[in-house]
Amino acid sequence: MRTNPVYRQLWQLIEQTESVHKLIKGKSTVFQLVQVQLTRHPEHHFLLANTHLYFRPDAYFVRLLQSIVAIRHIHHIRNQILESNHAVKRVDILFGGDFNSTPDSLSFDYLANGRIDAENLLNGKNIFCP
Repeated sequence: MRTNPVYRQLWQLIEQTESVHKLIKGKSTVFQLVQVQLTRHPEHHFLLANTHLYFRPDAYFVRLLQSIVAIRHIHHIRNQILESNHAVKRVDILFGGDFNSTPDSLSFDYLANGRIDAENLLNGKNIFCP
């Protein structure tokens, strides 16, 4: 993540805050992404993504960062496919897995809406729990 230009801006923000950097250091996640093509419609592709986000119940922010990285990666690959192969007209995404999240969580909010409501981010939860 540190050297990939797709995540450079995000990593710079992480490094600016020591508590966030400490929080995510050493945390890992599982993320898989596969591209498939419809045989009857070769111009239509799918990206199938699967993940398992960090499990600790109090690690809201870790799961949020993992969600952001996953979505950025999926969209980066989708854009690469569309830009490099003009025969591909459509790339749909199916993203599943164990998100270790509930509908009121930060990561769910981001995955469902593509953004984070500042009120949810600052709702009093200690999102920087280790």
